[in-house]
Amino acid sequence: VEARPGQPLFPALTYLRIGGAPEQEHGGLAGLDHAELQLDLWALDDTQAEALGLRALVALIERAPSFRHEAIAFDSAVVLRDRGCAQDKADRTEDDPVWRYSFDVSVSFRRLVAA
Repeated sequence: VEARPGQPLFPALTYLRIGGAPEQEHGGLAGLDHAELQLDLWALDDTQAEALGLRALVALIERAPSFRHEAIAFDSAVVLRDRGCAQDKADRTEDDPVWRYSFDVSVSFRRLVAA
């Protein structure tokens, strides 16, 4: 997709941390954290936005238990809310629509100790 002056490139992914905290046990911190995230997949048509959103949902749930990045190991991902696909009308016109597939997810992860 071509970039337009002053406009973002599409398709795009944005995320926002909306919650989460370290997990607690009776003896203190459990060594497990979780983050709640809102993920939005953006596209210029509804078909592409929905396809991107569904692919992201499946990939996140399937890959989270085995995903490692530097000093973090992901244990699980659970979808909290699936808002589906809708036209975003915040700053666009009917002639120039942007579509968004939106969902919230809770991700559990551990911080790995460096050897």
